[in-house]
Amino acid sequence: MKDKAYTTEQIQQALSTADHRMRMIILILVSTGCRIGALPGLTLGHLTKIPEYGLYKITFYEGTNNEYTFTTRECARTGIDSYLLYRQRCGEKILFNQNMNRWDPEDAPLIRLTFDAADSFQASRQIRPIKYQSLKQILSLHLVRSGVRQEEHPPEHKKRVRKIVTLTNGFRKRCISLFIEAG
Repeated sequence: MKDKAYTTEQIQQALSTADHRMRMIILILVSTGCRIGALPGLTLGHLTKIPEYGLYKITFYEGTNNEYTFTTRECARTGIDSYLLYRQRCGEKILFNQNMNRWDPEDAPLIRLTFDAADSFQASRQIRPIKYQSLKQILSLHLVRSGVRQEEHPPEHKKRVRKIVTLTNGFRKRCISLFIEAG
């Protein structure tokens, strides 16, 4: 069975019910084509805003030939900026340095564990990055809740059910297909 990409309609459906954090995660996956394993290690220091184009340069695989990639304007505005401004409003001490076009502190995780927005102590001091397995789990749960995927339990003799659109590679495949179509 050949893997397929998520459709535009499926991505729109997933985004329509997403909170700030999930919207950013989905938009980064769709617009950059990165692997989901690259997301948990990202910090604010990996982001550089390119104001004249309204997008971000994200450094993913530092020290390799594919060290960085760029987001779309939508990902920058309604994904990254929206999520980071939300965290700022909730009391987290992060600031955008307009001289450097970067967020500070640079070592703060881009994707953090959820927090109680009404608890400023938790929002400002208990900042922990999300782990890979947790990220996959919340993405899977969101895609099921939004109606993009269906939960299927494997038969007793198998460990998993193979799907036509893989959980995370469906976003990567979509991005790469769009890159190829655009030449």
